[in-house]
Amino acid sequence: MENSVHGKLSDEKKDKVFSVLWLTNLVRMVASVSLGGVIIFLWAIGVFTLDPRPILWGIIPVYWIITLFGFFLSKKEFWDARFAYIQLGVDVIAITLGLHFVGGALHSDFIFLYVLAVISATLLSLRATVYVSLAAIGLYGSLAFAEHFKIWQAAGEHLHRGFQPDDMIRISIFLLLLGIIAFQSYYFISRVRRAEKETADVKEQFLFRIVHDLRSPMTAMRWILDEYGTPEFLKNHADMKERIFLMQEMNMRLLRLVNDALSIARGNTASIEMKKEQVSISEVLEGLVKDFEAEAQRKKIAIRYENGNKNLAVLGDRARLQEIFSNLIENAIKYNRDGGSVRIFHEMEGGNVKTMVEDTGWGISQESLKKLFTPFFRGDMEQKIEGTGLGLYLVKELVSKMGGQVRMISQENKGSTFVVILPGNA
Repeated sequence: MENSVHGKLSDEKKDKVFSVLWLTNLVRMVASVSLGGVIIFLWAIGVFTLDPRPILWGIIPVYWIITLFGFFLSKKEFWDARFAYIQLGVDVIAITLGLHFVGGALHSDFIFLYVLAVISATLLSLRATVYVSLAAIGLYGSLAFAEHFKIWQAAGEHLHRGFQPDDMIRISIFLLLLGIIAFQSYYFISRVRRAEKETADVKEQFLFRIVHDLRSPMTAMRWILDEYGTPEFLKNHADMKERIFLMQEMNMRLLRLVNDALSIARGNTASIEMKKEQVSISEVLEGLVKDFEAEAQRKKIAIRYENGNKNLAVLGDRARLQEIFSNLIENAIKYNRDGGSVRIFHEMEGGNVKTMVEDTGWGISQESLKKLFTPFFRGDMEQKIEGTGLGLYLVKELVSKMGGQVRMISQENKGSTFVVILPGNA
């Protein structure tokens, strides 16, 4: 169940780390204000004479700013799980010190903050849950021990009743409850994760079986078409030559798509073959626009290709480029409004060719945009439009293998633009 804490994280893991960081930062900001209030209260009743208010009014706002800055910085640039481990560790230490300075291990109302730290850890992993729980138990137990034997005098302890014979029972009960909460929290969260994994496994197995079953009849069709494509047959059926060649091309394209989907189902995108050659991007797109004209006309969608440079070329695989832009143009038509439009055009960006596929469709939400290129993700129109959720994932894989980038710009109810950046032919 648990992912490695080293290296870059998946999008799913990023969301979990994001949840941990958000919860722990919120707890720390609330705790800083509460701790400041307790310090002022202790000063007001004469526990110490130094007025802490000027210091607190300067430290707390700066602490909030640093906390928020670190949170947004980590969200954008630093998603290594070790960052969350470090932050949770710092939080447990800060909670322990806070307990000591606001009245001691037995007399503070802030013990529940340990529970929040443990729950935060359950969102990250089992390892984090164990580490944070042991750290909380160890630090709290050490604090109680140190205060009991006067090794470390708690602030304001003289105001309370002091340690009683049943104190160790109370401490043991609290530590036991902390362990139970950690176990229960992780148990319920792991059940949700297990259900999600089982659903994903069923999808992968189903895809693998369907794709595998599709490949056999398509291969048989290819053999039959090859027989019809022989010079002897075409000599007597010259009028069918163009149609046979078109069927062969379409069959090969479908067979490549099926093989790629099979590689994805096996989790082995590295096996997808890729050539590096000079390809006229305008030839590829002109052919695809022609192929999709009939589909666009059925939805009364105007599709146009604006090409200001007929000699524009990229380094890549012609067949894969056809798959990439076929997916993007199909999406632009499929998720468009009746009577809308699709516009395809280029820009040069340094030595790269940037191709945009722009539509006037419904667009998607910013939340869906983050998951757009993940396997099986269908987005906001899942119930209205048929599909597998693999097309855009395949697009991203193919573009990446050609050394390019793909992204989407979208606004709900205003349309979307796919941007594909590929290395130009220098």
